[in-house]
Amino acid sequence: MVHRRWESGGAGMVGTTGDYARFVQMLLNGGTLDGRRYLKPETVALMTSDQIGPGSGIAPANVYFLAVHAGFGLGVAVLTSPQPKRPWPPGIYGWDGVAGTFFFVDPNDDLFAICMMQSPSHRGRIETELAPLIFNAMVR
Repeated sequence: MVHRRWESGGAGMVGTTGDYARFVQMLLNGGTLDGRRYLKPETVALMTSDQIGPGSGIAPANVYFLAVHAGFGLGVAVLTSPQPKRPWPPGIYGWDGVAGTFFFVDPNDDLFAICMMQSPSHRGRIETELAPLIFNAMVR
């Protein structure tokens, strides 16, 4: 990830798909990457487990790819129960951006997927179709 100062005086984050993949791999590894620890396993566990739970008064919105069956960890949405007609296993976590970028991690199958696109009008359709394609292609 590169921090770049724009000519207008503002700042922005610039990164590549490879940067994003390394970050997500670090989460999947429990906080390590290339033999170096960046986060404690306990921190990753807090980040990737539901922190709001039932009865909190906080309701997930339908605008996220994990939708109403998700809770929220510290920075990611976490699937807390099976979704009807979707093969996504509980425990996957991820996040999506408004323009269509998203990632998800399935720690049980040791995999992650990243989709980098700029298509706000098609993001919902692509998000909900990509994960089932991946999970249905897997031999379990």
